[in-house]
Amino acid sequence: MSNSDKRYEPTLGDLLKDFWRGRKFVVSGVLLCLFAALVFSMMAVPHYQARLLVAPSMLMDTVSAGAQARDKASQARDSQTQQGQALFTRFMASYQGATVARLMLADEFIRAGLSKDKNFRGVSAKPADNAAELARYINKRVSVDQIGETELRELTYSHPDAKFAALFLSRLHELTDGLIRYSMRRELSGRIEYLNTAMDEALNLDHRRALADLLTEQERTKMLISIDQPYAAAVLEPAYTQAGVFWPNAMLVWMGFGLVGAAIGYIVFQIIESAKPRSQARSSYQEQKAQSYKRKLRDWVRFNNGNDEGAPRKFSSNDIAAE
Repeated sequence: MSNSDKRYEPTLGDLLKDFWRGRKFVVSGVLLCLFAALVFSMMAVPHYQARLLVAPSMLMDTVSAGAQARDKASQARDSQTQQGQALFTRFMASYQGATVARLMLADEFIRAGLSKDKNFRGVSAKPADNAAELARYINKRVSVDQIGETELRELTYSHPDAKFAALFLSRLHELTDGLIRYSMRRELSGRIEYLNTAMDEALNLDHRRALADLLTEQERTKMLISIDQPYAAAVLEPAYTQAGVFWPNAMLVWMGFGLVGAAIGYIVFQIIESAKPRSQARSSYQEQKAQSYKRKLRDWVRFNNGNDEGAPRKFSSNDIAAE
């Protein structure tokens, strides 16, 4: 295969030449998209981001003091750790459920804040009318990020009202944790009721003693659940709103629109060039190059006029066309 048959691959220099030839289209596209970026920035409603840092809660020891031997205490701590992780996993799975959403909708302040959540001015917000819609909203707008390789989780939420964004996360955590606490307390009440009934019916003394130990443990656990502190997810950093606007990012908007405008202008230039006959496009390019060469030659002769040694030779039209 000869060199003439090989497919020519454009280089970076050819691309830069094409950009320079189509500079009018590129600049026009950039200016047009920058104007669109200005309109976008004026119409966009600024959003502020709130953050909440949570971790598995540390449950209190439910083993009696007389039974806290070294091995039993270690087993108790492992059991508490597993229980705490299980409750935290339940929290992460429950906060975006319909039950929590139904409790959120019962708060008039939450409903009023949700009605103000919109991205652009002049566009009416679509508030969540039922628990299913709010659950989908929470799943979409509340993000959860893991902190490194730890069990810590960071919940983030953005809203046009900075105070409402922080309040929304705090309320979401409070209701979810309270719902899990209520569910566990109801389960413990059912166990305690069953154990009381079983003790009344038991005739064997050892059996009654074992039931009494279980009953004491369940009552102690129920008492610990009633303490006014987070039960499933401990709050390490209360909800706060970051300084500055989270959305839209002015730098990304202007740079993004500018690059898109340059790309559009270049594509339009290439379309126009491809629509021309190949011979016409080639002759136009050679004519521009010849004119540029003539100007350079004229300037060189003008500055070196009278210098016999460095006098330029005469160029013919064939030489210029060859260039």
